[in-house]
Amino acid sequence: MDTRQLTVGVVYNTNGEPHRGEPRDIIAIQETVEIAESIGSALAQLGYPWQKLPVRTSLDELRRSLEPLSPFNTIIFNLCDDFGGASLGAARVAELIEGMGFMYTGETTNAITVCMDKAQTKERLILNGVPTAPYQIFERPEGECYLNFPVIIKPMTEDASFGIDFESVAWDIRAVFARVAYIIEKYRQPAIVEEFMVGRELTVGLIGNDILEALPVSEIDFSSIDDPYRRILTYEAKWMIDSPLYHATQSICPADLTDEEAEQVLMVASDAYRAVSLRDYGRIDIRYVGGIPFVIEVNEAPDLAEDAGFAKASAVAGYSYATMIERILDVALIRHGYI
Repeated sequence: MDTRQLTVGVVYNTNGEPHRGEPRDIIAIQETVEIAESIGSALAQLGYPWQKLPVRTSLDELRRSLEPLSPFNTIIFNLCDDFGGASLGAARVAELIEGMGFMYTGETTNAITVCMDKAQTKERLILNGVPTAPYQIFERPEGECYLNFPVIIKPMTEDASFGIDFESVAWDIRAVFARVAYIIEKYRQPAIVEEFMVGRELTVGLIGNDILEALPVSEIDFSSIDDPYRRILTYEAKWMIDSPLYHATQSICPADLTDEEAEQVLMVASDAYRAVSLRDYGRIDIRYVGGIPFVIEVNEAPDLAEDAGFAKASAVAGYSYATMIERILDVALIRHGYI
């Protein structure tokens, strides 16, 4: 069947000012609009009819946009990673799309909920024997910390390095409580505290379902940062292109690994992908410590910008940006039984 007979609806969030966090967080939130345009251009290049389906402040608005489309000849490329001022709100968007009978790329509502809640992600990883850093959840800036210092403190239900800067690394309980209080105040959610893993930071993009295709392993180049406890991908390093940190933390692909090391990293990344029931595509972030790959993040909706790590690794694997998008579409259509 010619898949180009399908219309591709690109669903993406267009949030205005963030409802939580720092004002600068809008940089990451607004990038989704640019990614939607890039994907649309790729689809046009591939010969697919497509249309933009922005999600603003109301699911009813998205429902009205979807109603003229037929679930029989439409697939939704779902880019929503935020809705209603919360990352967890993305699950409601997927729920609506699925409830209206549309084929769509990416995760189920359950997988989104698990991946956006770092505590649930940790539980799934541990249950499936996937190495990950010891952790605790703090709902208030008080109590006992049973972890070995130093630790790193993050918002529990955010991604994209929201709420992460050098103050996220703490060496004593007073610093932990100060950061927990900051996260509760700014991000309106509990904090997850993890033992800090000193090691190489690797990322693995994966595409597929029953059969997984692992993209070449990438590594964040921290070589210009002498302090190992400052070798973290802060929000500034990830999103603020005018910052020296942004240019000091670029990715290298492929990472300099032996065949045995690469095989080990890819095996753990695949196990993590399965543990949280990812679909179609995803990215696993790893700290490689003492020959052991520890999973530090599972990204159910990795950045698909043309200059982001997933696209760079895809290029090393031989995909153009357009054929990468087509590959994601194809694995989703196979899963739906369309091809």
